[in-house]
Amino acid sequence: MLVNVLILLLVQDQKKVMNSTREVLESNEFKKRLHERLSICLLSQNLTAYLTGLPSRIMELIRKDPDGFGLTREMLNVSGMFPTIQSLVCEELTAIRASMKYKIRISMGGKDSTKPKQDIRTLVKALAPPGMDIKTTHWSRIAFLRCCYVDFRKKLATPPGAPRQDDTSTNAGNTNASSVGDEPDATTSDDSGQAKYISVSERVYTPTGYWKYVDDVLQEARMTVCEDKLSPADELKHWTSFFTSAHQRDLVAFPIQEEVNTAGLTTIAGTSTSNMSAMTNVSWQEQVDTALNW
Repeated sequence: MLVNVLILLLVQDQKKVMNSTREVLESNEFKKRLHERLSICLLSQNLTAYLTGLPSRIMELIRKDPDGFGLTREMLNVSGMFPTIQSLVCEELTAIRASMKYKIRISMGGKDSTKPKQDIRTLVKALAPPGMDIKTTHWSRIAFLRCCYVDFRKKLATPPGAPRQDDTSTNAGNTNASSVGDEPDATTSDDSGQAKYISVSERVYTPTGYWKYVDDVLQEARMTVCEDKLSPADELKHWTSFFTSAHQRDLVAFPIQEEVNTAGLTTIAGTSTSNMSAMTNVSWQEQVDTALNW
């Protein structure tokens, strides 16, 4: 009799936790928190890839620090709840990437926008969520994304012939996907049947392939680092030069309207919409920058 009572109480407790978890996941507060956190992830200065492998890395972050996403370990252990959270993460990542791409396109002015060209400062402000700690490295990274969009639009005019690449070809929702370099569409076979790498410059992309293109550019840059067998110090110099060059190119195409000294820039974008303090957010960003560099 006592055993039956204990089992009944256990089942009731599990139902309470499940109902409580569902209420949290459906709440506006959680959705805002998730949007803010995932936006910071996608704007990380060390992010390895924007599509392939990212969902799995973020789910690892959630496992290690559920509180950072407004969850608890108890919630993660609820039967069937982890796949639900994983699905929410993938959906929100897709929505944020679409928003980022739209804002980058609008920032370029011209016939695709009702607004004039935006300098990098304005674009950073448009992309960064409230409470995000912004450094010059973020400016360079976002400038790189805009340079990629400029180059991507030029590639869309490339005559057909090579396999078309788009953002779905990497199975972005697959949390088990690895790096872009492991994708089958990155190679072809020559006359001898040997695998031959297809450089980014030779690939043809569909209009929906912007983020695939960005990942490919980053992967190709990483391949250069591996081939040259750079030391950690030289590798850091390589990436600093890589993103600084994009930043300088962006400044030429989209000049800052008034003189701004960006050296050592550190700002907090707006006021955080969550209950986190700015310093807590900065500390969490540092964890993200480490975790999303794989």
